Amino acid sequence: MLVFHAVFDFAAKWNPHENSMGDVMRALTSALINAIRSPATQIAGFKVIVDFSGFTYKQLPHVSPTYLWLFAEALQNCFPGRFRAVHMVNEGFLFTYVWAVLKQLLTKKLKDRFHFHGKNVKKLHKYFSPSILPIEYEGDLPSFDNAEFAKHVESTAAEITEVYSYGYEKYQKAR
Repeated sequence: MLVFHAVFDFAAKWNPHENSMGDVMRALTSALINAIRSPATQIAGFKVIVDFSGFTYKQLPHVSPTYLWLFAEALQNCFPGRFRAVHMVNEGFLFTYVWAVLKQLLTKKLKDRFHFHGKNVKKLHKYFSPSILPIEYEGDLPSFDNAEFAKHVESTAAEITEVYSYGYEKYQKAR
């Protein structure tokens, strides 16, 4: 089965004073919307690796319960992608606070699809062949670089912005 594999390694690069959590969520959503355009992904779904290395105290307060609720709601009830598995790596003790809230918001089915590997990236080999993993995860591929995919996502920004505008029209109340 061909499954779309994605690696999100935003934690170390995210400065919450430059980009809000809303910006991060929009960027992740844009990446996922672009990924589901593939018929193979629509049929087989996603296996995602989320790398939390670099997640710090300066970021933690910006990951509010409201954003976690929005994330859980979107993942379970709004986004048309099929998540086969979500693999967390390099999630330090700060992530336990995020997970304590998030797991309360997820269905049992989705919660069971989360796998935690900590710093033992070798455990990923049980789920992913080393031939498709970058060297950061003790795989055979060169160092991870999402520049090409990021460039593609940026090229679709206008189209994605239009997607964000869909929904119910807002009316002003009559006076």
